[in-house]
Amino acid sequence: HVYHVKKTSIRPCQCGKTKAVRNCNELNFQCDQPCNQLLNCQIHHCKRICHKGECGSCPRQGLRTCPCGKTKYENLPCSEDVPTCGDTCDRKLDCGLHRCLHRCHTGDCES
Repeated sequence: HVYHVKKTSIRPCQCGKTKAVRNCNELNFQCDQPCNQLLNCQIHHCKRICHKGECGSCPRQGLRTCPCGKTKYENLPCSEDVPTCGDTCDRKLDCGLHRCLHRCHTGDCES
């Protein structure tokens, strides 16, 4: 009889925050913690759950739009919130029939 003994070792997760006893052939152990590494902007942190490789760019960099979606801002610093544009919001209300008549705003539309 040939017995196959599974070898184990203490292995780090992909983000390196935790260690656990795992089978030696289990290469991609993920913990349930957010990565939290500093992103390329050097201001915000990665919110992805434990992963290997690059975190990617800051999601607040690049093209962003105002809350109503009518005005685009391309070179806004990621540390700055997107301003409201001053135009009418015009999003559909929950009733599905009417549109929001307030100026561009953050948060839910009031019916």
